[in-house]
Amino acid sequence: MLGLTATVDDEPLARRRRDRRLFGGLVAAAMLSFITLDYLGRPIVAVAAYWTFVVGAATVVYRSDAIMDERDLALERITSLRAIQVVGAALVVLGPGIGALSEAGIYDAPPVVDGVLFGWVAVFVVWGVAYGATRLQR
Repeated sequence: MLGLTATVDDEPLARRRRDRRLFGGLVAAAMLSFITLDYLGRPIVAVAAYWTFVVGAATVVYRSDAIMDERDLALERITSLRAIQVVGAALVVLGPGIGALSEAGIYDAPPVVDGVLFGWVAVFVVWGVAYGATRLQR
C-alpha cells in the first residue's frame, strides 16, 4: 500500500536508497565492532560480530534489486583507475628512492616499509594477471 505522497515510480528509488544505507551501515558496524572488540581484548567475539554484520550486508545485497547502478559502476571504474595510478606513481618513486637513501646512509627505512612495498607490488602483479586474462577473453 502506498502512502499519500508516494507513487509507484518513487518506490524502487526509495527501496534502493534504503538498501544502500542499510548495506553501508552494516559494513560500518562490522568494521567498528571488530576494531572496538579487538581493542577491548575480545578477538573471538570481535570476529563473530564482524561476520554477523557481513552476513547481514550480504543478505541485503542478495535480496536487493540493485544496490549499484550503471552510474555507480562508472564511478567505481574511474576511482579504481585513479587509485592504481597514484599507488603506481608512489611505487615508482619510493621503491628505488628508499633503497638509494639506505645505501647512501641518509635514511634506513623500517622493515615494515619493505613489506608494504612488496604488498603493493603483489597487488599490481595480480592486477596485471587479471587484466591479461580479461583481455584474452574479449
